[in-house]
Order: sequence, then structure tokens, then C-alpha cells
Amino acid sequence: MSRVARHELRWLAALAWCWLVLAPAMAEEGPLPARMMNVMPWGDDEQTRAVSVNTVYLTHGWTPENLRARLAEYGIDTLRVKWDARMLDAGLDSRWFRDIEALSDAGFKMVISCHTHEPNGGGRFQMYDSVNEGAIPVARRNPRNAPTWTRFIHDHRLIAEHFKDDPNILGYEPFNEYAPSSKTVRPGRLYLRDLGGWLDALMPLCVQSGKHVWIEGLRAGTTFDELEGQRDDRRRTLPELFAMYRGRIFPAIHMYNWYGPGYRRPENLNHVRDALANPRLPRALRPDLLAIAKEPDPARRQQRLHQYHFDQRYQAMVSLLDEARRVCGVDETTQVWLSEAGTGVKAWTGDARPDGFAATHFRAMIRAANARNVSVAFWLDRGTADGWGFFARDASAPADPRRLEYRRAFFETAADPLDFLRHPHDLSTFRP
Repeated sequence: MSRVARHELRWLAALAWCWLVLAPAMAEEGPLPARMMNVMPWGDDEQTRAVSVNTVYLTHGWTPENLRARLAEYGIDTLRVKWDARMLDAGLDSRWFRDIEALSDAGFKMVISCHTHEPNGGGRFQMYDSVNEGAIPVARRNPRNAPTWTRFIHDHRLIAEHFKDDPNILGYEPFNEYAPSSKTVRPGRLYLRDLGGWLDALMPLCVQSGKHVWIEGLRAGTTFDELEGQRDDRRRTLPELFAMYRGRIFPAIHMYNWYGPGYRRPENLNHVRDALANPRLPRALRPDLLAIAKEPDPARRQQRLHQYHFDQRYQAMVSLLDEARRVCGVDETTQVWLSEAGTGVKAWTGDARPDGFAATHFRAMIRAANARNVSVAFWLDRGTADGWGFFARDASAPADPRRLEYRRAFFETAADPLDFLRHPHDLSTFRP
């Protein structure tokens, strides 16, 4: 073998080594930080936020600068922000564009998430009128037979074109808690049809401009199973769509104070008893709830209840992560975005002691998610005094000690993220 050939072989061997060693590490680096914030319109109540026709991110004393300074204390520089069609009725002259530009100028990175679009489309989080337009194949939809779908795609393209050169816009979440409904097409099939149509319309521009896209499951982002085996109008499955744009699209999930769709957590002894009396209670939950109800010591009963909440939430999160990756055809090196995480102040019945079960378990849940290559977006604010979020609606409002404790729990990163798994509490029914 000649000296040149040997040199080429060594070069190729070195290149192969770099690929084997460095490629997995590169694949594990997701586009999002471990922790970020959800910034929704600040309204006086949930209904006000739901029907707001103008973006109100920057009211109640908040400005891009003081918001940036406040979050910088915790190392947060990335936001999830929303839009809906009513915010864009004035096109590029809409205030929404100016507010997003102001947040970008302040140094925030953002993922733009589409929420409500057509109020009569068949659900609060519906982006378009799938009841009347969903049965139409995407290639045959037009402004006459599918006006809300046409507006949906138009608005996305308007946003993507406007921000294509802004590096602070990381990408888009086109379907938030999507609830497609049609008289002739099942939800999973309809979702794949709409997703394939959206990707064909927008993904070339997203790739060209270096943006990423996050895809939620069905049922408020809590299940992907209904998408397994479904195909879009071009006969592509979800894993095939992810393979087409590997490194550009990622799964997204939501996780609130429930263990699965339709079942919310009991917060006190009366709730436990009500749950036990409910014939729809999942059988697997009954033994632990029964043990809580029969515990004679009040303090130990409360401890059992808190530990039960954590065990169930952790197992539900792990199950959903595994399901999302499996159905999307990706593995654990692909980052998953927990784009809405809700473990609210009032959901823990006011227990926010530094070493109490509530803050300890909240801290453990966030660290466990990060350890499993999950980026977590928690709520900056949810408006009410006892609601979710780290800050009150008004920028000048005094700090709530419960919110402060959750902030500390969320942002604390020093402890080993798997300590709670290696040494579970003696009341835990979960074992790794």
C-alpha cells in the first residue's frame, strides 16, 4: 500500500472516529435550553385571555427590559409566546409584530406557538374549522371551500417570512392542544393530514431560515398513540415526516396536575374519598388511595398524599415521553419539549416550605425531566393571586412567598437530578 493510500486511510479512520464519537453528542444537543418560560397575554381572568383581540404581553407595568432583567436573575432568556388570528387582523401592522420585535430586541429568544384561531371552529384551541373543512384533502383546499385553513396557513407564512432573518426566533409550534373534529375523518388521521399540509407549506422556509418546529400530540398534548400508523394525504407516517426533517422537528408534550387525560389529582382527604367512590377511577390507583384514606395519622396521611402525587406524575411523564419518542420514530437523543408544565401554587394547597413535599417534588420533577433530555417551559404568570406562575400579573406586585419558593425549586440546579430515584422516600410506591 502506498504512503498516500495509507495517509488517506488514516484520514478516513480519523473522520469515522469523529463521526462515531461526536455525532451522538451533537445529536443530544437540542435547540432549547433546559428551562424556559411561557409568556401568555396578561388578562384579568382566564376568559379575558381567551378572547383577547390584541396582544397584551407588555401591560400591567411590564416592559421588554424589566421582563428581561427579572428573568435574567434566574438565567432565563427563552420564551414561548402565543398568537392567534385575531391578533393578526391588521397584518404586518398588527401590534403583535411590534411586541415580538421588542422582546427580541431586549435579547429574548422565542418559540412562537399558535393557539386559538377560529372561535367557531369546534373548540377553544381550534386553529381552523376542521368540522367543515377537515374532510377536504389539503391539495384541494382553497379560499372558497376552506377559508379558515387558508387563513391559518397565510398567517403562519406571514410570521415565518417576517422573522426568517431574526436569529432570536427559534421556530414554531403550529398546533397547540389541537382538537381536530370531523364527521368523516378520525382525529388521528385528520391531524396527520393537517400536519403534512402544514409541513409542505411552511417547512421549506423554516429549513432555509434555520428554524425548528415542535409537534404536539393529541388530547391537549398528552397522547401520541392515536397518531401511530396514521398517514397524511401523501401517505407519509409521523416517523417518516420526522425522518424527512431530522434535526428540525421535535416532539412536544403538555403535563399538568393530572396523571392522564380526564383524571385530576385529589388534593385532600375528601378528594381522596370522592375518587374512591368514582367508578371510573383507574383500578391501578385504588390501592394507594385506599391506603391514604385509611391512614390514621393526619401528618403521615398528608405525606402519603404528596408522595402519591409525585409517584403518579413522574410515572405519567416517563410514559408520555416514551410514547412520544416511539410514535415519532426518534430515540432519547432527540430533545422533547414540555411546552406547558403546570404544577400550580394552589394545586399544592399552599405547602411551599423549602424542605416540604411540594417544593421538593416539584424540584425533583423538573430535574428528572431535564435528565431525560426534556426542555421545560413553565408559566411566567397565570393572572390570579393563587394561580400558576412565578410572578403576579402586575410587575410591581409584592413577591408572594409561595411563588418565590417555586421559583427557587424550578431554577435550583445544584442537586443530582436522580437523587430521588436512587433514594425514594419510604412512603413512595414507585421504585426505579
